Amino acid sequence: MHWDPANAAAHARRGALLATAGRTAEAVQHLAEACRLDPHQPETFYNLGILHTAERRYADAAAAYRRGDRACGPDWAEPLNNLAWLAGDLAPM
Repeated sequence: MHWDPANAAAHARRGALLATAGRTAEAVQHLAEACRLDPHQPETFYNLGILHTAERRYADAAAAYRRGDRACGPDWAEPLNNLAWLAGDLAPM
């Protein structure tokens, strides 16, 4: 498979693989680039929020969850649940 640095889906996949391998900093870079290239993919923002939460970068996590929620609309509860968890109200998904 050819690597296309302008392909949001490729960055999202690479970010997910790097996260699974424990290479969080690199994963964050790829997921952030995927979000920049295609701001209409809520899963990418959600995954970025998960990584920021794991790194205890809570303001960045909240921003990613909010953007993911705006991208998906009311049909997906996880971003809002995780925002509530960051506020101390619920457990993370």
